Amino acid sequence: MTKAVVITGTKVCRKCGRELSINDFYLNKGTKDGHRNVCKRCYTEYNLFKRAGKVYKVKHRKPLSIDEKREKRNEYMRKYRDANRDKVREISRRSIAKKRAAAEEEKAKKKKRLPNGQGPRHDYHAKQWRERKDELKLRTIERQLGHKIEDRETPAKAAPQPVIKQPRLCLQCRNWPCFDGIEILESDFAREGCHGFRKRENNNGN
Repeated sequence: MTKAVVITGTKVCRKCGRELSINDFYLNKGTKDGHRNVCKRCYTEYNLFKRAGKVYKVKHRKPLSIDEKREKRNEYMRKYRDANRDKVREISRRSIAKKRAAAEEEKAKKKKRLPNGQGPRHDYHAKQWRERKDELKLRTIERQLGHKIEDRETPAKAAPQPVIKQPRLCLQCRNWPCFDGIEILESDFAREGCHGFRKRENNNGN
């Protein structure tokens, strides 16, 4: 015959709130400790009421207030920290180290702002301006006008016409020379509208 294994320890029933021996709870593989969270007494009473079609109510359990629940939870956490000091310290160290590493990584990602006129971004835009100066200026003008400027070919300049030098009309004036030094001037006052121009009757001076 196999001997029954007796497990030592206590557990609190969720229904009645009593702290009982672990052997007062049915086995259940789905729980952490392998036993149900309800003691055998409460579990049996629940099944009896359920079969009878009645609503099961625990009369021997006093409901806890919010302050009592908070105090109970704090007491449980104090006992856990006292019993697992090394584990709690290790968890705290890991959490602090993780937060510091995340802060350092975030700080490293932020690039320090360089002064104006320095850095690879400035060099890139300066190079673009040098290579595409005319195109960028045209785009600026189009943006100000609100429409695109159509490409039009620049009309070719007309070739200059040769100047045909005509004989000086002042020489045919009866008042020639009308003032001193007119002989060395190139302007033809008679053709430009001289009011004192009087044309001679013939080239012989008669």
